[in-house]
Amino acid sequence: MAKVALICMYDNRALGLSLVANCLRAAGHSVTMIHFKLPIIDNSHDSYLPNPTHYETINTSDPFYSIRHYFYDAKPWVAGDLQALSELLNSLNPSVVGLSTRSALDEKIDSFLTCVRNAVPEATIVAGGFGPTFSHDVYLEYVDYVCVGEGEEVMLDIVNAVERNASPDDIAGLMYLRGGKVIRNELPRHPRESHFFNYATTSIEHFVIEDQKCVPADPLLQNIQLEHYGSNQYFTMLGKGCLFDCSYCCAGKQTSLYKGDDSFSKRRLRQMGSVLEELEFVKNYGMSYITFLDSFLSAPAEYLLTFFREYKKRVGLPFFAQLFPPQVLKRPEIVSAAVDAGMDFIVVGLQSGSDRINKIIFNRPLPNRINIEFSEMLQNYPSLKVQYHLITHNPFVDEEAFHESLDTIRQLQRNNSHLILGRLEPFAGTEIGERIKRASPSELVANREVMDKRTLYYLLRFLQDDADFLPLLKRFDDMTFESLREIARDCWPINKDECGFAAVELGNVGLDLYEVKRNVFDEPFSEAIDTWQRNPNQRSMTLLNQLYNKNMAALDEQPPAEQPSVDLSQPFLGYGWGNVHKNDLGQSWRWLAPGAGNTLFLTAPKHGPMLVKAHIHTATDDSIFKIRVWLDGDVPQDQRIVEENGCFYHAFPLDPANLKNRKLIELRYGIDDPKWDDAPRTVGMTKIEVVQT
Repeated sequence: MAKVALICMYDNRALGLSLVANCLRAAGHSVTMIHFKLPIIDNSHDSYLPNPTHYETINTSDPFYSIRHYFYDAKPWVAGDLQALSELLNSLNPSVVGLSTRSALDEKIDSFLTCVRNAVPEATIVAGGFGPTFSHDVYLEYVDYVCVGEGEEVMLDIVNAVERNASPDDIAGLMYLRGGKVIRNELPRHPRESHFFNYATTSIEHFVIEDQKCVPADPLLQNIQLEHYGSNQYFTMLGKGCLFDCSYCCAGKQTSLYKGDDSFSKRRLRQMGSVLEELEFVKNYGMSYITFLDSFLSAPAEYLLTFFREYKKRVGLPFFAQLFPPQVLKRPEIVSAAVDAGMDFIVVGLQSGSDRINKIIFNRPLPNRINIEFSEMLQNYPSLKVQYHLITHNPFVDEEAFHESLDTIRQLQRNNSHLILGRLEPFAGTEIGERIKRASPSELVANREVMDKRTLYYLLRFLQDDADFLPLLKRFDDMTFESLREIARDCWPINKDECGFAAVELGNVGLDLYEVKRNVFDEPFSEAIDTWQRNPNQRSMTLLNQLYNKNMAALDEQPPAEQPSVDLSQPFLGYGWGNVHKNDLGQSWRWLAPGAGNTLFLTAPKHGPMLVKAHIHTATDDSIFKIRVWLDGDVPQDQRIVEENGCFYHAFPLDPANLKNRKLIELRYGIDDPKWDDAPRTVGMTKIEVVQT
């Protein structure tokens, strides 16, 4: 029995690595899975990043024009995270380490790979996933092997070889360096069986590394609170593969690796009994929501109809799935059966509103008339939430394609629906990335301001009727980005007066932070939050704030507590602040930059003078000395950087007598120096403390 450590990054789902883990465990090997950094979405920004690692999205269900940044962009790893990983690997002392990562992290991966190599210098280290598959040169400097393509049986062969003290060099599917040359073995035939689920899963040890700590986790990570996902949400797939080879998707590129393999099929379904057994197991384990991650939940119609019927009887949990529109339009009973079984959320992937762009540039030959007809069909199901996905900032979108997209958006149904705009990020290994490199300047739209303005016009087309939108469209050249944002603000579907408080709906926040919210208030307000939690369709931040103010008025009549309560939890967390919730009061950190809206709301203390201290986590150059805070729009006079026990803090005094009897106060942090305008990541700050002086 060999000892194996498998590491995934920013991935609580880890479906690919779970296949590997299940395959190894079923063969009798000892397996530990390490989740290095948890996925997080930071939807607090009002501008795009200059150099993102992941895609960025705007969602009309979010507060006004708040751009979501994902994973590394939202929460980079730091030295303490790497130290925690190093200590864990040292204690495990595995003979084989498997790493699964994505192309988006290629440019940031050096420090991570160095950490792994130094922690277990004698181990055989194998890297797999889209990143190593398409950027092997980045990884082979640090790892022994890169696994190309599907890897569960390849990893089993490697582990068996290491256990026998044999060389894995001849194993199909591997790349490695010998004598300075890259050796690439032929690909194996695709795996013979699915290792999605077996009961050995429960005997795989799990650890999560987050906030510079290593935490033991249960097999389904239920003891770990995941923002925006929920610890009781379970991810799985009905089968492997996708029907399309979209040029912007790494999965399509990976499929092309198997051209010439007659046994390979783009879409391979699991045995239905195995899927249902898995979902029954996780339901009994405590999961309450199922997300099918198949690009399309496509299968023969009779398979789907039988599956949904059995799912309703044996599982019965609400779920998300993305159905294949052409199939459903021919067999509408499929969507009826899915909704009846519990499907309450679906995505319609437009990608471009121009058929020409979809077909020629995105290699996605699905006419938008199909998507429009599909959106009309979905309106027959009032309980079904619908998202439309559209890719923006595509340099191949000319004026004609821009107007075609506007026309497609105009025809979409809007009841219980939202538009999601994702900025194109051409990852390594994707066809769209290579195509952009090959294109001549005359083929590309390079004007960033035009792309940003078009994004707002897409939003406005979805939000406005013809009478309001068409006159605005005629003024495209005269409109500035800021003026368009103001127009969009006025017709945004979420009450603009609530935006400052609506970072994340309470129902999406982990139970640990939810309990914090209940405990910082007295019983009447806690009951109000409980009611708000139980009625997701009747949530109103305005109502909650009214309840809060009423409760605060009652507290004025009570004697002051020995220690002031500082509420930094979600209902009063500004949309400009991060969403990490690992300390006692739900306090969080984020990168600061000028104009980034680093706004934080907290309850005003009722005692004498206080000192507000923000721990400085990281600083670039002399930016530590440029930090400024605005208190309710004013600049406190006495701001300074202090050092305590080797830690640096930004500190300023807070006197309740100067707060004009406000119950809720606003702090806004930023960098007070014009030269930092183009450097969005200059300072990292962690928990904020309010102490009595």
